[in-house]
Amino acid sequence: MKRYGMLIIICCFALIVNGQVRDDRSIPDSIPNIPEPKPFMDGEKGWVVWPEPGYPGGFDSLFKYLNEKIIYPKKALRKKVGGNVVMTFVIEKDGSLTDIKAFRSPSIELSDECARVLQNVKFEPGTQNGKPTRVRYVMPIFFDVNNPKVHTKPPNYSPPLTPR
Repeated sequence: MKRYGMLIIICCFALIVNGQVRDDRSIPDSIPNIPEPKPFMDGEKGWVVWPEPGYPGGFDSLFKYLNEKIIYPKKALRKKVGGNVVMTFVIEKDGSLTDIKAFRSPSIELSDECARVLQNVKFEPGTQNGKPTRVRYVMPIFFDVNNPKVHTKPPNYSPPLTPR
């Protein structure tokens, strides 16, 4: 009885091995050259920028400047629209800002006003390996309908680690 059981197991194994489909397609010796995505920043592939970009005088000085320059749009004020406008931009090697966009905004008027004011802001650039480099930056600006002349940091906002 044991012989027949072993014989059946061997036959099943042989059928399974012979019944497998062979794939005669050959595997290429090398993978085609696919270009790597170009890193956003100049220089090496790392994303570490130290020191980070900053505003001369620190973030308190930046928000003081924003309070002086931002004019609450009348249309947004009439509609009582306020809240966080999250702006994103690129700090260039010379500290100027480019690619200024609203990432999130309660209204187009608020984001347009932020973009208008940020066009004239100049940061100290971030560095990588001791050389100035481009850095994408995200910054929230808070609009308070009850206090339209003050555009402060959003509640619970902490600036980057490297104050300037």
